[in-house]
Amino acid sequence: MTIYIKVEQSNEKLAHLAKDDWELPVQIQELESWLLENPLNLTPSSYIADVGFSIRKMLVAVAQFYPLKL
Repeated sequence: MTIYIKVEQSNEKLAHLAKDDWELPVQIQELESWLLENPLNLTPSSYIADVGFSIRKMLVAVAQFYPLKL
């Protein structure tokens, strides 16, 4: 999936990151990098970082660290 960074009021898209990558850790790294590399692109306002990720893969990863006890 991808990350879209948008201006909240207008829904104007400022960036399209992590195209076709469903791994949440990769997407967060991409977002962090973009924010560090583009600080002047963001004026004081409200923004949305629309993140899509694969929940199934994330659940497997989380389950390895936090096993359920039934």
